[in-house]
Parts: sequence; C-alpha cells; structure tokens
Amino acid sequence: LVASKVNGRWRKPKLSLRKQAVARKAAIVEGTYGSWDPETGLGWDPEWDLLRRRKVSVMRVPKGRKHDRERPARLARIDAGLAAQEKLLEDYRREAKARRPQRGLLQFLKREKWEKDED
Repeated sequence: LVASKVNGRWRKPKLSLRKQAVARKAAIVEGTYGSWDPETGLGWDPEWDLLRRRKVSVMRVPKGRKHDRERPARLARIDAGLAAQEKLLEDYRREAKARRPQRGLLQFLKREKWEKDED
C-alpha cells in the first residue's frame, strides 16, 4: 500500500491512495474493518492506516514581499534622515555662504588695492 524502493528503483503501491480510501470505506460499511482475509481480499487491517498517516507540519509565517518586510527599517531610516535634515541644511547654507566672495566697502577697497598691485 506504500511506494517502496526495490533494487534501487521506486515501485508504485499496489493500490493508489484513492482506491485505498474506497477499499477502507467499503470495509467499514461491510463490517470487515479490523480483519484482513488474504484469500478473499476482503477487510482492512488497522495497521495500514498508520502507513498512510501523513506527517504533521507546522505552517511558517509567509515570507511576504520584500518591500513589505523591509518597510519598518526603511521608515526608521527616513525618520532619522528627516530628524538630521535641519542641521544638514544649516551646515550647507553656512558653507555655501563661506564660499561666496564677501561684499562690502572693505572688500571693495581690498580688491582695488590688488588690482593696482597687479598693474
């Protein structure tokens, strides 16, 4: 009733699972469940039920989609970036202002002095 390996090759069971289920139910209806007569082929041996018992498997949590799994980490990273944004903008503006040439009367006079020295 169970597939088995003979001489390194798998052999099909004598009866398919569907036919096994039909024979078992017929034995229950006929009252021959629990006894097996090899001459007539009637009945059903309860040990055969143990052969068909399937292993119980525990369902794992579905893996899901990558963007759904990584969403909390992504949101935390975005929140951390937004929290630091004000400081980054202030630093950028301060550096950009330092890179620009300064204006004013004092700077104008210095530039005129340099231009005279170059001539």
